[in-house]
Amino acid sequence: MFPATKFITLALFIMLIANASAAEISGDVYDFSLEKITAIISINTTPVQRVVAHGSYHFAVKPGSYAIVAEHVEHEELIASSSDLIRVGDDGNYTLDLILLPNIEGKEPSLDAQPKTTFLSKNATLLIAIGMLTIALIIGFLTYRFHQKKKQAVRSLNKKMQKPELTSTQVIDPLPQRLLEIIHAAEGRITQRDLRKQLPQYSEAKISLALTELEAAGNVKKIKKGRGNVIVVQ
Repeated sequence: MFPATKFITLALFIMLIANASAAEISGDVYDFSLEKITAIISINTTPVQRVVAHGSYHFAVKPGSYAIVAEHVEHEELIASSSDLIRVGDDGNYTLDLILLPNIEGKEPSLDAQPKTTFLSKNATLLIAIGMLTIALIIGFLTYRFHQKKKQAVRSLNKKMQKPELTSTQVIDPLPQRLLEIIHAAEGRITQRDLRKQLPQYSEAKISLALTELEAAGNVKKIKKGRGNVIVVQ
């Protein structure tokens, strides 16, 4: 059997050989204000390596892909953390500086954590619903105003196209027709004075105006005779 000293020497030699063939990952550790801080650094090698870094760290690893998690803890409370990936291809030195972000959600990072789908918060969903409802109300109001203006325009157009009702001043005057009947009854010829005598309810001026209208329409003709007129049917 080997003496104890020889066994220890052999073990150290094997470790030196292993370390000589391994790559090294190192870097500095910063907080959000880029000040160096103390943090617990873990890497998912087999087995997992974990060190307390006072501003800087280093790991000896074999080629492969690794996740490095840094945690800054005060009074057993997680203050800031970071999680970074690095791929080691060959032996050599790899530098990865870590910047820890404040722990807002109060959740601790984990080397075994799986990516999760991010969903909208309830507040964001509520705001979107309120926004959509507001837009729908505005569209409804504008549509209502448009139809109201359209109806008003149609009513206004119909009102303009409607035939106005006859007022008392627009009622057809029966006097001209009555004058024609009297003239025809007098065999188509009568003096204006005799015509006036048969219509005592009308003034001389109104009868004269009605005769002028009939003459303008070509129904009668006034012939001057002495100081009066003879009305003849045409």
